[in-house]
Amino acid sequence: MYIRMVFLLLINFYTSRVILEELGVEDFGIYNVVASVIIMFTSLRMLIASSTQRYLNFEMGKDNLQRLNSVYNMSVYINFIIAIIFFFIVEIVGLWFLYYRINIDASRFNAAMIVFQCSVIGALFNIFSTTYDAEIIAHEKMGFFAYISIFDAFLKLGAVFILELISYDKLAFYGILMMFISILSLVFNAIYSITKFEECTIKRIWDKKLFNEMLFFAGWNFIGKSAYAVTQSGLNMILNVFGGPIVNAARGIAFQLNAATNQFVNNVNIVLDPFFIKTYAEGNMEKFYLAFNFSSKALYYVQLIIVIPFFILSENLLDLWLGQVPEYSANFLRLVLIWSLIRAPHSPLDKLFKAVGDIKIYQIMEGVILALPILSSYICLKMGLGFNTVFINMIFFEALNLIGISFLAVRVCDFSVSNYARNVIAPSSIISVPFILSCVIGLDSQTYLMKFLNVCVIELFTSICFYICLKQNEKHQLKKILFKEKKWQNKL
Repeated sequence: MYIRMVFLLLINFYTSRVILEELGVEDFGIYNVVASVIIMFTSLRMLIASSTQRYLNFEMGKDNLQRLNSVYNMSVYINFIIAIIFFFIVEIVGLWFLYYRINIDASRFNAAMIVFQCSVIGALFNIFSTTYDAEIIAHEKMGFFAYISIFDAFLKLGAVFILELISYDKLAFYGILMMFISILSLVFNAIYSITKFEECTIKRIWDKKLFNEMLFFAGWNFIGKSAYAVTQSGLNMILNVFGGPIVNAARGIAFQLNAATNQFVNNVNIVLDPFFIKTYAEGNMEKFYLAFNFSSKALYYVQLIIVIPFFILSENLLDLWLGQVPEYSANFLRLVLIWSLIRAPHSPLDKLFKAVGDIKIYQIMEGVILALPILSSYICLKMGLGFNTVFINMIFFEALNLIGISFLAVRVCDFSVSNYARNVIAPSSIISVPFILSCVIGLDSQTYLMKFLNVCVIELFTSICFYICLKQNEKHQLKKILFKEKKWQNKL
């Protein structure tokens, strides 16, 4: 998985630079606002797949092959329903935006329309692919998952090389290439799953109770994650209305770099998902909450360690990476990195709700709170405030969402907010102190060498604080992870 991550980082950094050069800042901004549907659904693909994965791992914990096959078949039906609903909603909203609200040159409208339609088709194939993503992760076939991710990255790299060779409208052609890559991804995942996993057989079976249960779970999960995706796309559209494609390009750069840095955390999340569901299905709650507390702190620490150098060296890294840096990029990147830090503890809480299976109120609350930045950002920009306020709103409402779902967890399961604050929030706050002090002192006026040295010092003190904040059993498990290469979850 980490070999996969290194390949993806290198390829994503290179392709982003070349795409910006080939498309130009304006067309790059147009692609980011119009294709935001597929961009967001690609990033949310594994989150949507987790709905099916939850039921697969639950039945694996009970060793029931017949039920596994029923879960697979019901998942195929449900994804078909979700795809139809998604298609009609996105087409209606997307076409309205393209015809009446988008802020681009009229000569680029046809290219933007091609990109939009290709993005919708690509997103549909991503939805169908989630069943097979869930199968691969539920069976913990991380090797194949890593290989197919690297292959997907190389296909995107190949698409960039093709752009350099063609004289046809590069923006439209790039949208078409991305659509075909989504189709190929579904084909390869489906072939592997059908040939490797015994339960992946389409049968004419109907389990009404299971279908309703999975539809309820997948539907609410999809609504919650779609609300997140729609909010990000909506904010991108608002930035386009008030700032044009240049601002969209800056936002696109910030989110691409943030997505690349999040690969570290995503690797841990993908591996942890099956463990949490199986442990809950076994009824071992002590083991479950030990893993919950440890992973919450560890995920935040990993995210913070990654954020620190990119935050402090943002201007230098963007110059080195892109050469041609769109205006606002550095400020947007720093704010997005802070937002990702606030969002880091969200993943273990999300796993808690999914393991229990009671996600209706959770998804409604999250959908409502995370949609509020659209309204507040529009009001702020209408009042003449700067574009940074969009990302400040995201940070504020993400923090509010974390507080809200923490208290909601008390209602859903045996969860203690005071224990969570003591075992997760307090240690996370303590390990953030070196980074916060560096922001207060201010590093912008320093030379690159001094900034780099400061990064090393801050990372060292952050790591020391993290180790001090761990409990004795967590320190013991951490040593095993680092030096004995044993699976910590089997020893908790």
